[in-house]
Amino acid sequence: MPGRNLFGIRRAHATSEPDVCVFISHFHRDKPKARELARFLVKLGADIYFDEDDALLQLADESGNELRVVACIEAGLTNCTHLLGLITPNTEKSWWVPYEIGGATGRKRECAHLIDGEVKNLPAYINAAKLLTDQKELREWLPLSPRITIAERYLHTLTNFSGEEQLSFIPEHRAKGEIKFY
Repeated sequence: MPGRNLFGIRRAHATSEPDVCVFISHFHRDKPKARELARFLVKLGADIYFDEDDALLQLADESGNELRVVACIEAGLTNCTHLLGLITPNTEKSWWVPYEIGGATGRKRECAHLIDGEVKNLPAYINAAKLLTDQKELREWLPLSPRITIAERYLHTLTNFSGEEQLSFIPEHRAKGEIKFY
């Protein structure tokens, strides 16, 4: 069973205890990679928050309404259970990614960071969360939705992913020792 992008669904039907849902944090210049990641997670059966489908956020961003952008991000963070930061060489130019990471951390959401294969140096605070440096680690970290059983997830992964279906920007295998922190 594929996952869903819950940005619009959750905003309309917010509950006090959200189901398992992953907020995808990324820099706008990395939208193609974030889009690929979103499709990948949904195909694995994860429910996600991905800003591209949030019409209110898009409108706020286009009109330069930063307070409305903040309100949209806050709503997404409130209704997620996990944050997955897409960390690329562009991320250091972003003010929003650290804001989202801090917001998720302050809400005690489980955070992990998917490290692009080109990234060699990271700020130390990134190391406070789980680092995912390759395809296998991402799949192992991905939280299960209560509506998907472990057996369904296993079968879904076997039938929907062959060796060539990988995220193009994440190595198949990578040692964490290749990354330096400052």
